[in-house]
Amino acid sequence: MLDCAWSLRWFAGRWIQWPYWPEVFGLGAKAGTALGDPGHQAALLRYLAVHHTIPQVDPEV
Repeated sequence: MLDCAWSLRWFAGRWIQWPYWPEVFGLGAKAGTALGDPGHQAALLRYLAVHHTIPQVDPEV
């Protein structure tokens, strides 16, 4: 999961409203913790935090 989340981070800036970013980055950070990789854990937690600062837009409005 760590490799998957790390490789998908490039799409986060272009596909901001995808509702699964918190799950992807959260699981990636947990994988970094489990693997003892604090660098990747911190980076994915940062992506998770950034995602939570982006206003969610309702596409129907």
